[in-house]
Amino acid sequence: MEASARIAFVSSALVTSIALGTSTARFYPIPNADGVPLPTPNGCAITGFNGLYGVRVSGDGRTVAAVGYIPSSTSGSWRPVRWTVATGSIAIAPDIEVETGELLYGIMGLSNDGSVVWGANWRWSQASGFENLTNLTRPPGDPFQTKIFFGCDDAGTTAVGTVGVFPLATDIFTWNIDAEPAPTRRPLDNADFPLGGSFFAAISGDGTTLAGGARTEDDIFAPTRPRGFTPAVWLPNQAFGQNLFPALDQGVTWDISRTGAVGVGSLTGFPQRPFTWTPAQGVTFLPIDPPGASDSAAAYAVSQDAGIIVGGRVNFGQPGSRAVYWDDSGYNDLTNVLVTRFGLGNVLAGWRLELAVDVSHDGRTIVGEGINPQGCRQSWAVVFSDSCPADFNSDGQVDFFDYLDFAQAFGTDDASADFNANGQVDFFDYLDYVAAFDRGC
Repeated sequence: MEASARIAFVSSALVTSIALGTSTARFYPIPNADGVPLPTPNGCAITGFNGLYGVRVSGDGRTVAAVGYIPSSTSGSWRPVRWTVATGSIAIAPDIEVETGELLYGIMGLSNDGSVVWGANWRWSQASGFENLTNLTRPPGDPFQTKIFFGCDDAGTTAVGTVGVFPLATDIFTWNIDAEPAPTRRPLDNADFPLGGSFFAAISGDGTTLAGGARTEDDIFAPTRPRGFTPAVWLPNQAFGQNLFPALDQGVTWDISRTGAVGVGSLTGFPQRPFTWTPAQGVTFLPIDPPGASDSAAAYAVSQDAGIIVGGRVNFGQPGSRAVYWDDSGYNDLTNVLVTRFGLGNVLAGWRLELAVDVSHDGRTIVGEGINPQGCRQSWAVVFSDSCPADFNSDGQVDFFDYLDFAQAFGTDDASADFNANGQVDFFDYLDYVAAFDRGC
């Protein structure tokens, strides 16, 4: 289906501003709490872990949480960090051994304002700090009540996850652990999913709609091992999960929009195929440009109005994957857009942006993972803005007060003076700002 038909149901106001006329884009590498790479057998890592749960962004786009790595005497430790432009990366959890720690590493979700961060079996909040939730997720003597959290609603109070012994019998659940004694299970319909077993889960910002995957078939040589999942959604006021692909194609619905109106995901066969879903139109496959019969792509997250969908693409015969997004114009390679439309070639020199895994509600902040110029895995954030970059004090005009304010920030090494967003304040920031000031708006 053509791109215009694909998003006919979407408001185009935001999409047009990003695709056709957004003034600026800023690229931010997300450091760990120490700023020291962790050597690994495959190179080194700073933040992220080459997967969907290595980095997440809040709905308002102002806060990023990421898995941060630190060196240790064994195989390394992880230390989740919370990052904003103003604060940089601040540790929000104790150091946990990658191989032996009881806490599960991974950033599963943030509240809309970034004040709450959920892990698979832990939570951090500005109000209470770090909380180890293994007493809730691993009740003694009852493995069938094992739970994994996969995300949260905009308020940060209700989490979504799976409960049970995977893959034998698992249900998706929602749970406000501060107000409810036990989770509310959302089972599958045995007629649609005869094998049962849910895994992976997402929740809409308003908490009404759930998405994920359900077990479709067993490996004939190992009957208890799942061979694949089919994408599924759990709609409001429906007792059971809904199968999006009656033919039981393998895949997962990775994300659901803020109001539950649009889901996105991918079929996991060969090649992977990204899709959108709405209650009215059902499933529509997303385009890849240029199309390649052997290339795979996945859609991992969706903005509030579905105007921006982010994901990754694998070009077979080429190393790694590519961070991509879809908007009203169709398919876009994120690196190409940042270099050709926004002039970030120097900032991105040596970077390989491999996955775009999350997006803010307004579509203006995209986060993902890649390989930095030193060869280390690192998370990143891209922030699109309509503001004029030379208007440093954001008063709507470019004048000498902007220059004075920048000079003061630069003189004190304030993070806001990192004008080229390369992670450090140096003379190149001064030169770049002077050039932007001369150009005006």
